[in-house]
Amino acid sequence: MSRPVLPPATGDDADRVRTRLRTNLVAWLTTVDRHGQPWTAPVWFLHRADGTLLVYSRPGSRRLRHLETNPRVSFALDVSDLGRNLVVGRGEARVAPEESGAAENPEFRDKYLERAAAMFGDLETYAADFTVPIVVVPQRIG
Repeated sequence: MSRPVLPPATGDDADRVRTRLRTNLVAWLTTVDRHGQPWTAPVWFLHRADGTLLVYSRPGSRRLRHLETNPRVSFALDVSDLGRNLVVGRGEARVAPEESGAAENPEFRDKYLERAAAMFGDLETYAADFTVPIVVVPQRIG
């Protein structure tokens, strides 16, 4: 997989993208099936210091089947229902069994503890359901 390509290290656009990658709770991740049909779904994600995104998936999900045949993905971050101020990226994704689970990942825990409690009762329940780590290596974000 290629290394992440982020906007320039300075400037308003770079700051906007980095802020959104750090603070957005939901990304819209698009995978492509074996027939070339794109499928988009919301995911919780963690933007890591190495530039990759970490996502957890349910076993047997459509997204995992798609990644088996096509690792190319796109993702989008939006803060409103108006479609303004989008951050869009593309890259490659892979299942990453070497990654820790969601409940054992301190950064993921800090970011999603409250949301997981509201939606699943606690983070451990979420982590027991979303057990497959996926690493997305962005090739372009902007």
